[in-house]
Amino acid sequence: MPINPIPTNGSIQITWPEKVEIPANTQCKVMTNRLWENVCTLDEINRTINILNVFSETTTFNSEVTITLVGVINPQNNKERGSGFTIRTYADNSQIYWIDQLLSDILVPVLDCTYPCRGCLESDKLYC
Repeated sequence: MPINPIPTNGSIQITWPEKVEIPANTQCKVMTNRLWENVCTLDEINRTINILNVFSETTTFNSEVTITLVGVINPQNNKERGSGFTIRTYADNSQIYWIDQLLSDILVPVLDCTYPCRGCLESDKLYC
């Protein structure tokens, strides 16, 4: 949940760590006041995901935002410092004026399976 309200033309930027692979065909869904699909733009060079125009139906947004990424490739070890994601919310679509930030040492992904598995048994995280 954002600490400060996000205005109508606000946006989100997610930076992912080098150890995580996010292929161009990764599916992205964003839940704000409704479900948004295909609103994420991947920049593989800068390792960022930009989410624009998902707050356009409200005057200000101060509720939980859920972002689901399908197709992300697990790193071998995601417990090292700095191996998490950074999320910033911005007051504008040009992403100049940021509102809030979660740093990479706070937002470490929880992985269902051990690398290199994309899918595994719940009882055995190493069984692909």
